[in-house]
Amino acid sequence: MADNRPDNKLPRDKPPLPPARFGRSLMWWIVFAIIAVVLMSVLMDNFRRPVELTPGEFWNYARNGQIKELVIKSEQVEGELVAGIPGRDKDARRRFYMPVNFDADRTFGERLEKVLRGKKTRWRYEKAPGWLSRALPYIIL
Repeated sequence: MADNRPDNKLPRDKPPLPPARFGRSLMWWIVFAIIAVVLMSVLMDNFRRPVELTPGEFWNYARNGQIKELVIKSEQVEGELVAGIPGRDKDARRRFYMPVNFDADRTFGERLEKVLRGKKTRWRYEKAPGWLSRALPYIIL
């Protein structure tokens, strides 16, 4: 006896929900993701940053054959030490750099070649960047 209802209408389901507002929610997720990526890159940069060696430390590692890889650039020497060097912490960063003034020390390359001769160190010279490569960031700004 459906006719006994006062409004004489069929029963309805729940009223429809208002449309979801994804705009604000999506915006906050995007902001959160950007902050997370920036934070992770800052934290990871500290782990990848090479350690600066003194000239004495550098020459000791070179003489002992404890340099795995070496790149000689226009103003500095960059490289990686071998793992398991006695006296070094196991968790110490192995990537390094050492500033070099090649104008003041013109025999640096010759001395380095003599020291590295017969060692397992892979090394190379890297050409200095051209004027356009150095000026490009300033041009873009």
